[in-house]
Amino acid sequence: MSQKEQKEFEEKVVELNLLNARMQELEQQMQIIEKQISELHTVYTALKELEETNTETEMLSSIGQNVFVKAKLQDNQEVCMDVGAKVFVKKTVQEAKDIITKKTDEFIDIRENATKQLQFIAEQMLTLENDLRKEQSRLSRE
Repeated sequence: MSQKEQKEFEEKVVELNLLNARMQELEQQMQIIEKQISELHTVYTALKELEETNTETEMLSSIGQNVFVKAKLQDNQEVCMDVGAKVFVKKTVQEAKDIITKKTDEFIDIRENATKQLQFIAEQMLTLENDLRKEQSRLSRE
């Protein structure tokens, strides 16, 4: 194998390793995205149930870290939403459901984009792996 061929072979191995690392990153991002979508579906379902729950109904209300307190529902038409920086705004349940739907759609778009990127990287890796196998096979015959 000439020095040029050796260098090209090594560059393909490095490229394959970089693609593999990028694929792993995307797979981790996909897991996070799936978790976000699942959580948003849970919130949407809870909002629907809230609308159908009678006021004065006793319920458990989360105060964080799996700690709950008994509470009575006083309003089933409005919720407070965290808009960032610990700022909360009142929204109707319908407005909240619309916001959750929009966020869910955004995450679904991100997931579709990441899936396309994963497929593209997988194709590139397959091509590189085939090139490397051919080169190894050729070298073993020499």
